[in-house]
Amino acid sequence: MTASTATRTTGPLTVDATGPADVRAAILTARERGLPLTVQATGHGTVVPPDEGLLLKTSRMGGVLVDPSRRVARAGAGARWSDVIAAAAPLGLAPLSGSHASVGVTGYTLGGGVGWLSRRFGFAADHLLRARIVTADGRYLTADADHDADLFWALRGGSGNFGVVTSLEFRLHPVSAVYAGVALFPAERAAGVLTRFRDESGTRPDALSVSVALTHHADHGRVVAVRGVYAGSAEDGARALRSLREAGGPPSRTTSGRCRTPRPSRWAARHPTISTFMPICLTR
Repeated sequence: MTASTATRTTGPLTVDATGPADVRAAILTARERGLPLTVQATGHGTVVPPDEGLLLKTSRMGGVLVDPSRRVARAGAGARWSDVIAAAAPLGLAPLSGSHASVGVTGYTLGGGVGWLSRRFGFAADHLLRARIVTADGRYLTADADHDADLFWALRGGSGNFGVVTSLEFRLHPVSAVYAGVALFPAERAAGVLTRFRDESGTRPDALSVSVALTHHADHGRVVAVRGVYAGSAEDGARALRSLREAGGPPSRTTSGRCRTPRPSRWAARHPTISTFMPICLTR
């Protein structure tokens, strides 16, 4: 365990935990000295520690193990989805990750976890199998459906209010290919795109997730961005997205294509414009 003062002279004491014992020591120290305790896994969120207190960081607890026979992964409290993807993708498995590989596994899962595969498989929290935590009084607990079931229920969507998580176990899914991409349309076509998006919202297949955003593009100005991920073949994905794409007319630009599970770094390097889109996918 390492400890250092924050950049501000009046800032919190920072503890970089490397294992459950460090987490327990930090919790008990804060409790004994009456210090406010803030926990930060990867720092993706907007948690602001108090000026006077203790900031417990678990970003160094980032190991990932995958059991392909059970389709289960175990991730340390500081693991990011990129770590899980790198371990699971070569085995033809995918986690229910967020829209960017840099998001932390723990905070995302404890908050519910809605991603591009959620319409087909559900929330990430739905597939949590086990959580190892340290409680406010320094006890080590393993919560699952058969042990501390009430705590396990609360952790699946209740965020980080019930102890400090040191690792999670969760299901992986046999997703080896998706059809995904982004189509940009001039902002003048927004009415047609949004109307079609609304009218078809109740009839889309569960394998298809779509979002529509009105945004500004550096090359195209004000645009309507249609983003879609289909968990299945390119042919079925193109068919599922055809109506929405036709509503916008010829796209200004499209990056859709058939995808497979690669290393996240290859995805980001080849497709920087959609690196936040589907981190387990690589257009061929």
